Amino acid sequence: MLADDAAVIVVALSPQEADRVLARDRFDLVLLDLSFRGNATTGLDLLDSIHSSEPTAHVIILSMYDDQNLQENVRRKGARGFVSKSAPPSQVREALRAVDTGGVWFPKSASSHRLTPRQWTIVNELSAGKSEKEVAKVLGVAVRTVEFHLAKAREAIGARTTGELLSHCAALGSLLETPPRRCPDRTP
Repeated sequence: MLADDAAVIVVALSPQEADRVLARDRFDLVLLDLSFRGNATTGLDLLDSIHSSEPTAHVIILSMYDDQNLQENVRRKGARGFVSKSAPPSQVREALRAVDTGGVWFPKSASSHRLTPRQWTIVNELSAGKSEKEVAKVLGVAVRTVEFHLAKAREAIGARTTGELLSHCAALGSLLETPPRRCPDRTP
């Protein structure tokens, strides 16, 4: 428990070290970073491992990506909370207390970062090396429709350019359990 903010803190700097610590010690609460510098293993991989070895442990995910899709994914995988690395310390404490006492803590602010399934489809096609014109042809829509969806996706993510959008989504997509699938277009 985090009574009076007293806690035993253990830091693991790699997935392998985290696995060793989790095998050796029991934890009630884990603040798990989604990315490990220079390592292909993600916090999502460790989340599964934590739930296997310590099913009663409550896990809060810490991520630089404040994204609704990612939050939903970690919630489905059993995380009890999600905190952005840009969150103020008071918000981190609030999340730790809420989850430690059996609650959940997911911020509401990330909803503006959510891409529609159509936007994800276009981003995936562009990431595969297709031009906007080729994407339009594959999807059976006008090039202007692709441009419209890209503008809305850049706005949702806060990217200034399509390159920035693709870079952000590539990093985020690698953290999603299953990349968004294509779906029928509902917008012009």
